[in-house]
Amino acid sequence: MKRRGTNCHYHLCRHTCIVYDYHNAESKTAAELLASYLRDSTGLELPLKSDRMVDDWNH
Repeated sequence: MKRRGTNCHYHLCRHTCIVYDYHNAESKTAAELLASYLRDSTGLELPLKSDRMVDDWNH
């Protein structure tokens, strides 16, 4: 099953919102939560490269 870049972006954004809302009381960033969620649910490792990426995902 192929995924287009736009679809992946949509799913990532959707998961970020869901995971961030669910763990809102914790001090993790949305990017950290997304990485943790993906690792736990799919085994996919998502590298966190910079604070800039975290800022973009928390907009």
